[in-house]
Amino acid sequence: MQAKRKPWLVVSVVLLIAGTVATFFFVRNLNHKWEAIALWEACRDELIAKGEPLTLSEIEARRPLVPDNENGSLVIENFAAELQDLNSNATEPIPIFNVELRRIDPYAGIPAGSVEPMRSFLAENDRLISDLSLLNANTNGRLTIVSYDFEGDDPSEFAMPSLAPWNIAGKLMRLRSISQLVDGDTDGGVESIVTQFGIAATMRHEPNFIPYNIRLRIIRDAISVFEAALRTDKLEPHHLDRISEKIRKQAATISPAEVMRIERAFLILLYESLAAKKIDVAAAFADQDIPDAVAISEYDIRIAQVRAVSYFPNRIAAAHDPEQLLSARKDRSFTRKYLSIDENKRWLYRNILPDSYFCVLAARTHALLRCALTGIAAERFRMDRKRFPRTLDELVPTYIDAIPNDPFTRKPLSLAKTDHGIVIYSFGIDEEDDGGKLKAPEGEYGSPDIGFRLASPEHRGSLVASPSL
Repeated sequence: MQAKRKPWLVVSVVLLIAGTVATFFFVRNLNHKWEAIALWEACRDELIAKGEPLTLSEIEARRPLVPDNENGSLVIENFAAELQDLNSNATEPIPIFNVELRRIDPYAGIPAGSVEPMRSFLAENDRLISDLSLLNANTNGRLTIVSYDFEGDDPSEFAMPSLAPWNIAGKLMRLRSISQLVDGDTDGGVESIVTQFGIAATMRHEPNFIPYNIRLRIIRDAISVFEAALRTDKLEPHHLDRISEKIRKQAATISPAEVMRIERAFLILLYESLAAKKIDVAAAFADQDIPDAVAISEYDIRIAQVRAVSYFPNRIAAAHDPEQLLSARKDRSFTRKYLSIDENKRWLYRNILPDSYFCVLAARTHALLRCALTGIAAERFRMDRKRFPRTLDELVPTYIDAIPNDPFTRKPLSLAKTDHGIVIYSFGIDEEDDGGKLKAPEGEYGSPDIGFRLASPEHRGSLVASPSL
């Protein structure tokens, strides 16, 4: 006789097996989670032991206090408070320092190559622009209004006042310098270039990529106007001394180390907020292509956090030396790890990758500053010997102690003759010698060389008054 089946027993066995499997995966996932948390805590503790700041508030506390009488940023802030009256035709409002400041294009209405519209514009705003000359003495700086939500749950609550005034101040001084040089006021033109460097210098304690980027752009603009100033053939050795001093100071203070530290602190806060479910994943990574229905566990988040933080130390250690910084950038260990990650989860790491951009930006600016300093040495040589050096070796040791290295190749900078004089140049990011061509041919893409040009005497004496110089 066949034994009667007991359905309740079968159901019990099935439930027992299902419960055992569920418990196994729960315990395994829990162990993975705690392993990942332990990895993160070990990584964090190692950095703390080295004195590294890991939070936004710790980085803020590291920023040096600057007395008001030495704070060039206050000059810019006072300038900003009056900017809304600078251009009555501007309409787009942007909030800054609790006032509404219209977006201003200081080049508007000034055709390339014009002189009179530029003179009129500068004359109308002479008092406001002249106040910026205070930066020739106060080149230290610290923004007085910075809003970081240090204790908040949402890392998107990370804000700074608009940096438009620094941008505008740099452009206005560029216009002023060009106008002064065109009008034969060499001393005034050089001092306006010095003011451009002063505007840039007030931002050197701001540990954020946006002011860092603006600062380097103002430096590059100042170098381009200085290059144009030499074409007037009216600069004297004391002018070269003045500019050389400013270039050296900028070169000594453009390390992106603090920028990297704040990027790391922001990423740490972002992952902590994700792990604690304080922010929405879709909102935090709105610019990323997140696959639908992808489950992200705390394990995934913590592993991403460890890898993100591990990405920075060698770059921060190398930040003061552009050659070492570029070598650190070429480290492919993170890329290999990134490519080994499940494609559906790579978006967790993409906020880390832009770090390479400001590694290159810092190196490009170092290269330009080195070319400019070597250019000053070549100009002194020309003043003394009535010709340009045939090779850069001729400058050593009378005019320069040693030929600076090209940060991209780790070899000495290069010299080439041009139709209008000479160019001292770096090969740039592609590490290829383009013969000192500083612009890609029209219609072509590529990475041209980075350099500083000196015109021969027969091509000096005139200066086109163009904001695009």
